[in-house]
Amino acid sequence: MTMNTNYSARSAATAAESLKRAGRWDLALDLPAARTTALRAEILTDRFFWRLDDPAEAETAVAAATYAAELPPGPEADELNRLAARTARELGLTWLAKSL
Repeated sequence: MTMNTNYSARSAATAAESLKRAGRWDLALDLPAARTTALRAEILTDRFFWRLDDPAEAETAVAAATYAAELPPGPEADELNRLAARTARELGLTWLAKSL
């Protein structure tokens, strides 16, 4: 065992937490360690509360994606998915854009 074993095992989680504290939420969400539910929830919550931009556009994109998921496949669902994807790209919502 090397002296750095404890540190290297926690490095991915530590990097995600450091990025979270620095306000680099999208970068933190892209790390594999952020796939754990608790850490992902912390990052998303911090990002939500610290962003100062208008949340209406983000809420519209999430609502469109939610409604599209409930509709049967067809032109209405496709249009809502396109709207949600375009808005997610414009706002830099990588977590939403990846899911569409």
